[in-house]
Amino acid sequence: MKRHLIVTYIAITVLLLAGRVAWQNCIWEIMSGVSSAAIVGAILIIGWRVIRLRPEAGDEIMLRGELLATTRVTMVVICAGVLIAGFGDVFGKWMFGCR
Repeated sequence: MKRHLIVTYIAITVLLLAGRVAWQNCIWEIMSGVSSAAIVGAILIIGWRVIRLRPEAGDEIMLRGELLATTRVTMVVICAGVLIAGFGDVFGKWMFGCR
C-alpha cells in the first residue's frame, strides 16, 4: 500500500508542476503529454504484479487481497489519466486561464 501512496504523490506533484508551467506560459497542451507519461509510469509501477502474472493454459485468474486492490487502483489511475490527458488543456484554460 505504501507503493500506491508514493506513486500517487509523485503523479500529483508532476501534474501540479506541469500545471504551473502551463499556467505561466499559457501552454496548456503540455498537460496532455506530461499526464500521459505520469499515468503510464504509475500504471507500470502499481500494476507490475498484474502485468507479470502468467497463467497456465486453461487456468483462471482469481484476484484476491492485495492483487485485487492493485488492479482497482490501476483502473482508477487509467480513468483519471485519460480524463486529464484528453481534457486537461480545455479545462485548464477554462478554469485557470493564463498568467
